[in-house]
Amino acid sequence: MLTAAPPSDGLENYPTLFVSGLPPTITELDMVKVLNDMKLETKVIIERDPVTSTPLGRIKLVFRYQPDAERFFATINGSMFLGAKVHLTFKDPNMNFSNTSGAKSIVVKHIPLGVTSLDFYETVRTFGRIISCKVMIDRLGTESYALLQFENQDHADKCVAEMNGSLFRGNS
Repeated sequence: MLTAAPPSDGLENYPTLFVSGLPPTITELDMVKVLNDMKLETKVIIERDPVTSTPLGRIKLVFRYQPDAERFFATINGSMFLGAKVHLTFKDPNMNFSNTSGAKSIVVKHIPLGVTSLDFYETVRTFGRIISCKVMIDRLGTESYALLQFENQDHADKCVAEMNGSLFRGNS
């Protein structure tokens, strides 16, 4: 017996991330506002219960460009996002980075206050593919630092060698 293939929406070849852990109250508009602020071209699809149409707290993001998907993954995965700690996975299982890749985390101190994870990501992405890039503020709110992990230890070593002691927006 032959069955028809499901209809294609034409998006299957674009980089796609699944976001889980969001509250069901998050709307497409909430996501679009944040993604536009991040200057990302993305289609937002909220998963809904097929019977009640109630949001399930999972969102599918279809990116126009692979580097945008990787940047979003590296800066948002495991972080607080729209009021909830979120977990991201790529549709392509080969893209899901493992924290057991062999690359050690780098702690970067003396990041100027006001620098975001996205700002820092843009600065260090030239050294190689990034698994995680998070800028955080200490408990007193007086100092920022970053946790950075590359897919490859050689890329991490190159970043440390070139960036160690350098100025970042006026701080060393």
